[in-house]
Amino acid sequence: MSLDLSSNNFVGQIPWSFFLNLESLAYLNLVGNNFVGQFPEEVRNSTSISSLTVLYLNENQLNGTIPSWLGSLPSLEWLGLESNQFSGIDTEFQSRSLKYLYLNDNKLHGPIPRSIFALDNLMAVELASNQLSSNIIKFQSRSLLWLDLRDNKLDGMIPRSIYEQVNLGLLDHPIT
Repeated sequence: MSLDLSSNNFVGQIPWSFFLNLESLAYLNLVGNNFVGQFPEEVRNSTSISSLTVLYLNENQLNGTIPSWLGSLPSLEWLGLESNQFSGIDTEFQSRSLKYLYLNDNKLHGPIPRSIFALDNLMAVELASNQLSSNIIKFQSRSLLWLDLRDNKLDGMIPRSIYEQVNLGLLDHPIT
């Protein structure tokens, strides 16, 4: 089942209880609304969310920490949380199906989770325009095609594993 409620004027918290009652929900698009708040714990324990392959929550006013269970949804291929107010990542990404990860334009701070670059099928990562700091870690994913780390507070040396990514299109990022 697919549900697209993007580009409306919905306000308040996301009505998770409604979405969690939809069987076999594979695609949920809530982009461009005015939803606020954090991910409630009730979402974590729902069996219906495990069938999600695409979750778009971009361009809302969601905040808090990106929860740990979100990075381990077994079928999730595309996670779009950009242009919100998230401040942290409380997750080790374990979903082997994850291909596209968009967390840019939030208020994320701290180091980039190491687990992101260990995902075998990951093709695109956008972490631009946050407050992420630390060194860029070694890449293990050979499928990565797109990496955007600009406008953060990264430092140190660019790891050799970036240069070894044959298909990678690295966007401009001044690293000091």
